[in-house]
Amino acid sequence: MPSTLRRQQLERDLDDWFEERRRGRGTRVFIYPDEHEVRFLVRHNEPFKRDESLNAGEVVSVCYWPLKYDVLVYNRQLGELRINCQLVGEKKLYCQKFGLRFFNDATCFPGTRKYTLEPLRDLGEDSLACGDIEGIESITLTEVQFYWGGAHGEIEIR
Repeated sequence: MPSTLRRQQLERDLDDWFEERRRGRGTRVFIYPDEHEVRFLVRHNEPFKRDESLNAGEVVSVCYWPLKYDVLVYNRQLGELRINCQLVGEKKLYCQKFGLRFFNDATCFPGTRKYTLEPLRDLGEDSLACGDIEGIESITLTEVQFYWGGAHGEIEIR
């Protein structure tokens, strides 16, 4: 389990990054451990926002920093860090800073994709052969997700 000091150092690192991107300071990391995983809830600001509102029939401005929550899960057995966040830059930040502050290694979580379709492209159907692996009788590809990105983070699922 990360110490309070390590958590505070991580929060300062994240604050610096968010502040540079006009998201302000005030990041908090909440830690929820269990036997197999450690869950991290990262609370931070989104960019400063100004909205109009009606107050007793008068138009007024409301200025605030919207809150955003990101979730990270560290699997103790696999040594993997799963990340649910909005921006690619945030994912890179979390990989680097969580590795640095909790494992003394900024490259501990490379952030690369775990799975690839290259064996299917290279070997075709032969890549699904599993007769030489004890305990596996067959492999069936059931779903493929294509991340198209763009303004809405479009994902196509087949």
